[in-house]
Amino acid sequence: MRKVVLFTLLLISLLYSEGIYSQGRIKPFDSFSREVLYHFNGKTSFQEFSAKELVLKIIQDPASTEDFELFKINRAEIAALLHLDSKKRYHSYSSLKKSELLLQQYNEREDKHPITLELKDIYKNTRLYESLAHALDYKRPWIQIETDSLKSELGLDLAKSSYSPEELLSKIRLQDSTLLSDAALWWRDSLLFQTYMSLQESPLRIYPSEKEGELVSAWDYLWRGVPIPSYSIPPEENSLKLRVEVFYHQWNLPQKALILLGFAILMGFITRVFENRFIKRVQIILLGSCGLLLTLTLGLRAFIMQAPPLASLYEVMLLVLVLISFILGFLFIKKSLTIAIIPSSLLMFILLFFAQNALVQGDSFSVLPALLNSSFWLTTHVFTIALGYSGMILSGLWAHLCMLKPSTQNHRVLYGILVFGMSFTVIGILLGGIWADLAWGRFWGWDPKECGALFLVLWAMISLHAKAGRVITQEGFVFFSAWNMIIVALCWFGINLLGIGLHSYGFQRGIELSLLIFIIADSFLIFFLASIQRRQMRSSLE
Repeated sequence: MRKVVLFTLLLISLLYSEGIYSQGRIKPFDSFSREVLYHFNGKTSFQEFSAKELVLKIIQDPASTEDFELFKINRAEIAALLHLDSKKRYHSYSSLKKSELLLQQYNEREDKHPITLELKDIYKNTRLYESLAHALDYKRPWIQIETDSLKSELGLDLAKSSYSPEELLSKIRLQDSTLLSDAALWWRDSLLFQTYMSLQESPLRIYPSEKEGELVSAWDYLWRGVPIPSYSIPPEENSLKLRVEVFYHQWNLPQKALILLGFAILMGFITRVFENRFIKRVQIILLGSCGLLLTLTLGLRAFIMQAPPLASLYEVMLLVLVLISFILGFLFIKKSLTIAIIPSSLLMFILLFFAQNALVQGDSFSVLPALLNSSFWLTTHVFTIALGYSGMILSGLWAHLCMLKPSTQNHRVLYGILVFGMSFTVIGILLGGIWADLAWGRFWGWDPKECGALFLVLWAMISLHAKAGRVITQEGFVFFSAWNMIIVALCWFGINLLGIGLHSYGFQRGIELSLLIFIIADSFLIFFLASIQRRQMRSSLE
């Protein structure tokens, strides 16, 4: 037992500074722990434990963590189905263990009902917990052998009755299999094999593999009869990436950008009371700093993954925010439209807050499938379509501003931004067709994502043609354009809720409520601003 404790302490010290192989890449143990806890309950800390401390505790002393209420259950009906307290949202492994058979049955289902999907997540989380809890079982003396003759045959200590798999396997491999009794062969071919098969998916893959750039668990070495090497990162692996990833999580640059946006909004309200050029400049500096922080965030993610940061909806949202900040910076500097600072800051704050809380998913730096990560056209398509979405979102924002503060300049800017957004969305769709032909073998397939982008373009074209043909007035064009943000939300995020299509790598569950709140709130705001605009027009006519 003393050896187990010493080994665990050594392992802990190594894990704090080195990497672990998980989800197709080598990552810092800090990142791995964050992802584990986020999968459990959507947080990155638990009580007084950080994610890293908690995961290490599960590994070292699993019995002490079985009653920790780590696992989040969102639906009360699921808690009732599992015979748990439906008033509680967090539950322990020991309570979920009682419903293991039921969870396994739901995990084997093929339907995509929300309850089934959440039960599948719960099952996967409990399995992940078990793999962590059993990660060091090869060192723990848990296999019972009471027969002295078998102990003697295997060369085991007769004074002991419990042995670790590592000890047993090393002893058995020293023996000539032709001289072993049936009992000894049974231990080798049955028990240890079953043990290995059940624990080979241990997440603690920390030892160099024969495959370049890959790490494996101790079980792989034990089963092959190879001595477990000292823990080290393969020489060809760039340890700088691990340090950068730890830095990325520790500093949390998007969160700091969110704080800067909060200050920009506060300064905006101050300028409404006290007209001051200095404060306006500070606002612009804050918005610019926010854009630079998000740009640095994307740069760090690209360095860590050695690929364009396009693996998730979260990363694309960050890209859109960066583009919005640059477009706004151009408008503020060239057009002196500082009147839009407050609504611009508020829009960026809402989008970034949404990204940080609804889209981040533990920020796991997901590895794209080779099919998606191998094409130049994918990068150009996503970047171009992000420019289009940025323009469409900003056109919706500017339409709100035009209803509140109508002016010839604001109307011209609205027209220009809408044309900009529609043009790049069209180009993005065309580039997406080229990439789709290379990736899927067809240019267009009426995929939900494709249909959403097409509808967005049609919506913009209808409003522009209606204005050009004088079917609608200038005020009607503004009102029509004010819905652009809602249209983008439905065509970008909303279609992801369908859960079907070839764009499944970007799908995101759990954003239904946030999306609904935004649509309702913005709809009320549009009608409210439209009523103000109508009153202003009536008063001017009188």
